[in-house]
Formats: sequence, structure tokens, C-alpha cells
Amino acid sequence: ELKQFSTAFLTLYDELTPKDRIILADIFEKEKQNGIKLNFLNFNYTDCLDYFAKRISATPLATWDISTTTKRYFSVNPNVIHIHGTTATFPLLGVDNENQISNKDLLNIPRFKDILIKPQSVEAIGQLWHSDATKTIANSRIICIFGMSLGITDGKWWTKILNWLNQSDSRQLI
Repeated sequence: ELKQFSTAFLTLYDELTPKDRIILADIFEKEKQNGIKLNFLNFNYTDCLDYFAKRISATPLATWDISTTTKRYFSVNPNVIHIHGTTATFPLLGVDNENQISNKDLLNIPRFKDILIKPQSVEAIGQLWHSDATKTIANSRIICIFGMSLGITDGKWWTKILNWLNQSDSRQLI
């Protein structure tokens, strides 16, 4: 499975249309000069992705000779950002924002927002998951989404990703 996981990143765009493959190949070619690092944002509570990311991060997926003395790498960041926590560490259950609470009286209960509104929960427990994820999105050229909910509980993230995508024609969403 580890070999297949590594290979999947090298053949990421094999199943895309020919036009999209050309666009992504062009982005990869331009980014080779700086090196390419894969970062993961996980909307799932399990740590399966963490296991694979840590294992394959030990060795670059690919190496490029930029000059006779300079190499660049296609590598994996072993630190997976868990947007909603994990089963082992602060699993956050709740909603994305106050608008999803139909009984507005609940909003007057002390600490209710800290417990059931995910962005406030992250802040209340002192984690940087959302700020780290926001920075990761902002600094990306390609975002590949697999298994993210289309529901309103991840509305904040869809808004961020769509705003990111609209800021430049050179960004791609898979």
C-alpha cells in the first residue's frame, strides 16, 4: 500500500482530461525550480493519512537536477493538518457557524459556541489548525480534494478554496 500511495502522487493527473494534464504538467514544470512539497489537510478524524504521509516523507518522491550543483525535490510534508481534530486528539463535532443553529437561545449559553461551533472550538482549545490550514491553502498552486464533505459544516473551507481559486488563473482545483 505504501508503494501505491507514493506512486499515486507521481501519476496524480493520469485520469484527467488531456487538456487538464497539460495544465498540471506545466505547473509542475515551473514549480520544479523551487521544489514541490505536498501538504495535507484532513477533514477526517482518523490518522490513516498521517501514517502514510510520515512513511513516504522520509524519501523524496522525485528529484530534479536544476544545475550541476543544485537539486530540487518533490516531497511530502509529514505533518497532516486535521481541520476537525482526530479520534485521539480533540475530535470536534458541531457546525461551521452560528447560522446553522436554528435555536438562537442556545447562543446565549456560556461556552456553547466554544463547544459546538468548530472554528471557535479550535480557538478555545488553543490549536492552530485553522490558521495553519488557511496558510496552506493560500500558498498552494494545486489543491486536490478527496473525500471532503459537500455539506454546510465545511462551508467555511469551500469558501476559502473557491476564493483562492478565483484569485489566479494559474491555480488548479482537482
